[in-house]
Amino acid sequence: MVGALLETNSAQRTCELVLDTSALLLIATGVDPVSEAVGILKNYCSDTRVSLLVNVVQELNKLAKSRGRRGAAARLALARLGKQDIAIGVVELSGCSRTDECILNYSRTAKSFEVIVVTTDKKLAKTLKENGVKYITWWRSKRKFVMEPPIWDS
Repeated sequence: MVGALLETNSAQRTCELVLDTSALLLIATGVDPVSEAVGILKNYCSDTRVSLLVNVVQELNKLAKSRGRRGAAARLALARLGKQDIAIGVVELSGCSRTDECILNYSRTAKSFEVIVVTTDKKLAKTLKENGVKYITWWRSKRKFVMEPPIWDS
């Protein structure tokens, strides 16, 4: 029943996945956040686009210059992003300074498609939830992504 409902609803729904830095750092643990998130939405969206905000790219570049685990993860994420089978668009925004603020502003102003943020940042997830923005987050104990709120609730 739920599968039929999802297939019916996806007929005209265009979605845009907006990737946060925290989700991209999962690449270092062997997780492909882009493919995983697109897979979650395959029955929810008829068309799925993937985007990075310029602020996220800047954060990754800054982290990549540092030493340690996060620096290595950022370098790996940047290398893998260029090798994705899925086209990833880069979006530049004005009027915001912090990445989380830019992600929230972008997700709230999109008119022609539904923005779904992919993040592992608990603070950003809470802000998105408070503002009614759907997001996909990593459930560490189950080693899988989940959508909040669940897709069948929309």
